[in-house]
Amino acid sequence: FSSLDYGDHGLESVKEKILEAIKAQKKIALYADYDVDGTMSCVSWIWFLKSIGYTNYSYYIPDRFKEGYGLNLKAVKKLVNERGAQLIITMDTGITANEEARWCKENGVDFICTDHHEVQKDKMPDCIILNPKNHPNPSYKELCGCGITFVLLRKLGAHFSVPSTLWTDLLALCGMATICDVVPLNGVNHKLAQQGLSALLRSKREVLVKLLKASSLQNQSLDETDIGFRLGP
Repeated sequence: FSSLDYGDHGLESVKEKILEAIKAQKKIALYADYDVDGTMSCVSWIWFLKSIGYTNYSYYIPDRFKEGYGLNLKAVKKLVNERGAQLIITMDTGITANEEARWCKENGVDFICTDHHEVQKDKMPDCIILNPKNHPNPSYKELCGCGITFVLLRKLGAHFSVPSTLWTDLLALCGMATICDVVPLNGVNHKLAQQGLSALLRSKREVLVKLLKASSLQNQSLDETDIGFRLGP
């Protein structure tokens, strides 16, 4: 996706902090929202980390009914105290996690928030934040959570040797998330959705092939309706 030129706008500081953690072999905890956007973001991270041979990570997706939306301190404490997390990265959530970020800071745990929801100044966490809502270009402001995850992983990927097929797979996830999260299909999002659907049909990743087959979509062109009402659910 050569035309995805996000620039800096928080990207560099997040990238450097994550590269530092990977170099130091820190335990990374991925904390994602439970919807399609959040889970596709989390899977993107898992596939990326596996592709670079990094195994010192854990992930957490909260229970929609028991925990609700957003971070909760109990889960964060569990990631740190029971799973040994030294860096927590949120995706598609976290922009109002001021309490959780403060606890992490007090306990020596690094905390990075990647989210696309509106910034609320009184609830904004004191941490490194990557949020497209802070981007000056209106086209990038509307990226979904997996969209900003894709941007970040592309930036990180420049520092590692990863197979080109990885980007096909991650673009497929990003396309699905962009459609299912019902973000405005402006210039950037329209390209992500369009190229994501093409990548989904090209991908050889077993789980994606099986997903298409289970939805009876493996031998045809795809559109937003197929993703939003068949694959997504």
